[in-house]
Parts: sequence; structure tokens; C-alpha cells
Amino acid sequence: MEKRKFLNLCGKRDQALLSGEKRMSLGDMERLTYLTEFFELENYGIALWKEFGDDENVR
Repeated sequence: MEKRKFLNLCGKRDQALLSGEKRMSLGDMERLTYLTEFFELENYGIALWKEFGDDENVR
């Protein structure tokens, strides 16, 4: 539920990052995590780190 809500709030670039269409940098990951906290979607922020935090492409 939080993921869907967050994706509706994101722009096309962020949606492409979250879908894996574009390579996500560490800066992107930090910004997206900040936004999840700002929108009070902390559980989704945790899920983002679980999904992308160990990804070798996030640098």
C-alpha cells in the first residue's frame, strides 16, 4: 500500500529508478529514503533499503 502511494507521488525519473529501468546512485537512494520519511512512509523506506541497499549498482 505504501509503495503504491509513494510511486503516485514520484516523478517519472524516480519511477524508472524504482522499477530498475535506470541505474540508481547512492544519492538517489538517500533522496528517496528522505522522501519516504517526509511523506511518513517509513516502512516503505525500510523496504527500499532492503531491496536496493545491498545492490552493487547503488554507489
